[in-house]
Amino acid sequence: MNKQKTMFDLLGFLAPQTLLPIIDPRLKDKDICISVTAVAPFITDVTTMLSSVNEYCRILEAQGIHIVLKKSDLQKSGLKVILNLQAPPPFVGFMDKFFDAGIRICQIAYMEENNFGGGFLAPTARLTDAGRALIAEMEVVGMILDLAHSGAVTSLDALEIVSRNEMPVIISHTGAYGEYCNMRNSINDVLQKTVSLGGLIGIYTLTFGLSKNDNSIAAFEKHMSYILNNIDGAVGSLCIGSDGWFCEDKGRWSKTYEFLKDKLDPLGLLHVRFPDQIAELMSPHKLDIIYREMCTLFNVSTVKNICYNNGARFFAEALPD
Repeated sequence: MNKQKTMFDLLGFLAPQTLLPIIDPRLKDKDICISVTAVAPFITDVTTMLSSVNEYCRILEAQGIHIVLKKSDLQKSGLKVILNLQAPPPFVGFMDKFFDAGIRICQIAYMEENNFGGGFLAPTARLTDAGRALIAEMEVVGMILDLAHSGAVTSLDALEIVSRNEMPVIISHTGAYGEYCNMRNSINDVLQKTVSLGGLIGIYTLTFGLSKNDNSIAAFEKHMSYILNNIDGAVGSLCIGSDGWFCEDKGRWSKTYEFLKDKLDPLGLLHVRFPDQIAELMSPHKLDIIYREMCTLFNVSTVKNICYNNGARFFAEALPD
């Protein structure tokens, strides 16, 4: 691998989701850039959300982690973090405050329908007037729109706005619905439109989102193959968006899984199961392992695009100067 390049993960966790982001020492020396969620998606009070972002930044900076705020920050060596808001504040009018706090990526909805549109549990819900105002706010301050977790119709409505305004857009962590019919996965129309607009698509390593019963990295690679074979131009837009840990805290895995299952899938609609992550990837070396495994299936040029080049191209254009 080219050690001079930065590897990208469009959504990962620096520690188990129920713990503070205390970084594994082996992760600090890696030249990688991870989009991380700075606020638990179940927090909705704006003051509490902003306090969470500030505390998250303080903890990361105390460990020497670079928080990416502008294009030039991508040139720093070592671990770099872009802050992602997985659930937006409940009302419009706050994007400037979150931008000032360090947020550079924001999603529309998390699961259910909200003031802005539909999450994946509301796939036919339309983007609302408030949702259009939220996207307009994001564009003004210079944020990247993330359609992960958004329902299909809300995503398509949002992509129409993106197409008119040339706004940067990603789907930070998803799978291909055409490969496996799970509600968390994105339909081809959404994937194709995102690629056509120069966006990024991160494929996650969630076992239950990738396959009915395959818990191996082969299921992850099938989603990569499906998109490469069915979405025009995907070779220039595919990335990793693992939605998994960059640590080896296996002792907390079962406990954290039970907590998240109760929060994420109380009705069993997503068919969440344990292990919810591909076991061999639960490591600070996650991206290195994925790179090596994908090189056995795809040509090296394609793998370098997925792991390095696509993310570098997009963020160099999308982040503020």
